[in-house]
This record gives sequence, structure tokens and C-alpha cells, in this order.
Amino acid sequence: MLPLEAVLVVNAHRAHILALLFIVLVVIFFVLFMALVVVVLFRSHAHPGRSGHGEAAIDPPELVLARRLASGEIDAEEYHRRLDTLHGRVTPPTESPPA
Repeated sequence: MLPLEAVLVVNAHRAHILALLFIVLVVIFFVLFMALVVVVLFRSHAHPGRSGHGEAAIDPPELVLARRLASGEIDAEEYHRRLDTLHGRVTPPTESPPA
């Protein structure tokens, strides 16, 4: 049988190893948690128009105009006129033919 001092030294050694393991695991957990926080913040700010909660994203006005032109809601002249207005270019109004 081992003397009492030997048993105490072995138990103290195990306690130090367990304490070191605990500290390492806490550090790893903290790093992983901070990485998760960074990823969540980055993803929420990467697409400001998209919240990810089922809300509709807001399309840029140019895209809305292009879709309306493609679907036939507006003609090419109307598309270019509205696009110029969006970009701050003022175009003189065209005279419409008399009715």
C-alpha cells in the first residue's frame, strides 16, 4: 500500500490536471461563443433589406422598373423617363398627339 503522502501527491496532481482541463474547456467555449456572435451580427448586417424573418425584401427601384418593362406594364419610353427621374436627370416632357 502507498504511503499517505504519495496518495496526496497523486490526488493533487490529478486535481491540477482537472483544473487545467476545465480552464481550457472554458476558453474554447468562450471562443466558440464569440465566433457565433460575430457570425450572427455579420449575417444580420450583410443584407440590410432582408431580415430573414419572412418579411419581404425591398427591391431597388431600378429592378422594379425593369420588371414592369419586362411584364409589359410600361413601355420603353416610360421606362427610360422614369429611370432618368430616379437618377436625377430631368427630361423635357414629350408632347402627346392630339386626341
